[in-house]
Parts: sequence; structure tokens; C-alpha cells
Amino acid sequence: MKDRQSWPLKMIVWLSLCLLIGCQLKHEPKVDAERIKRDLDSIKVLDQLYRKELQDLYRAKTFDSVRYHALFEKQQKIDATNLAYVEKVIQEYGKYPGKSLLGPSTGNVAFYVLQHAHDSIQTKYHPLILQAALDYELSKGLAARYYDRYLLNIGKEQKFGTQIITKEVKDSLTGEISLIHQLPPIKDTNSIDSLRLWNGLIPLEDYLKSFGLSRWNTEKK
Repeated sequence: MKDRQSWPLKMIVWLSLCLLIGCQLKHEPKVDAERIKRDLDSIKVLDQLYRKELQDLYRAKTFDSVRYHALFEKQQKIDATNLAYVEKVIQEYGKYPGKSLLGPSTGNVAFYVLQHAHDSIQTKYHPLILQAALDYELSKGLAARYYDRYLLNIGKEQKFGTQIITKEVKDSLTGEISLIHQLPPIKDTNSIDSLRLWNGLIPLEDYLKSFGLSRWNTEKK
């Protein structure tokens, strides 16, 4: 008798579970991972198509040349197309398209596209990037770089010390332009190396050396 009385309750619980599971499956994002991976692998190449030459021209102080401006305009058009695609994928997938969907290499592509976008775009997607790192869809080191850039964009001190800025300084006598690397302020330097290590970054002093800088002398021509 007891089993007969409990049967309707068990049936209700079973039906409820079926409905719950059905709802979850219905809302699970369905995307063509192979197509997205193929497209993003192409975008990975396009994202860097002219950047190396632009950097070389900039360092050679020929950033006012016709060649520099032509390449810059081409790269901007590519970046805009790449961004439109990445935003479409994020909208379709409902989250960051990372390692579990695309593998470790292709899973980084959306990060680079968003990082090269306008400040407003970086601000828009910084919660998405941080969540991706928490979900192990993106490395903590890349997320740290994105977060520092976001902080600088909104006028705050960086947290991980990943951002180095380059300024143009014109000599008032000769008119010669020099490029100076600077380390923007870090909010807390007391435990910066422990924080960097925890997020997969090398010690700050070693990082600065690659720019000809030091923690104690953060400017050098």
C-alpha cells in the first residue's frame, strides 16, 4: 500500500527531472566547432598580417611615411572584419570560444582580436575574458594582460604589470623624435612577483629587461 501511494510522487519527480534536463539540453549552445576553428585559424594569420612590418616601421621612426599609413589602414580594416566575426561567434556560443571548443591554440584567437579592438570593445568584453580564465578556457596570463589594458583604458593603475607604453618625445633643439618605453603605475608592487607567478607570468624585472627597463629605472630611450 505504501509503494502504491508513493508511486504518483515518484512519477512527478521523474517528470520534473525530464523537463529540467530537456530545458538544459534545449538551451545548450549548438555551434559548428570545425567551421569556427577553421575560420579563427585564418583570422589568426590575418590578425598579424601587417603588424610586424608596422612595428618595424614604427621603431625605425618612419611612422609618418606613406607606407606606414597605408599598412595601418589595411590592418584596421582587417581588424574590423575579424572583430565582427568574433562577436558573432560569442553571441552564438553564449560565452568565450576557448580551449574546450577549439583547442589551446585556436582558443586564444578571440582574445587577440578583442585585445586589438577599440577601448570600448575591450571594456565591453573584459568580464567575458576574466570568466574564460576562471573556466580554464583561456590562460590566466592572457587574461591578466587583458585586465591590465582594461584598467589603463579606464584611467586606473594596472594590477599585474603587463603593459608597457611607448611615447614619442621630440627634441626641442634638433627636432629629432625618440621613442621612450614606460611602465605605467602598478597598484601594489609589494607582492607583484608572487601575483605574476600565480598567473603564469615571469618576474617583473625579467619582463622589463626585454624592453630595456628596470623596476628602479622605468624609462629608457
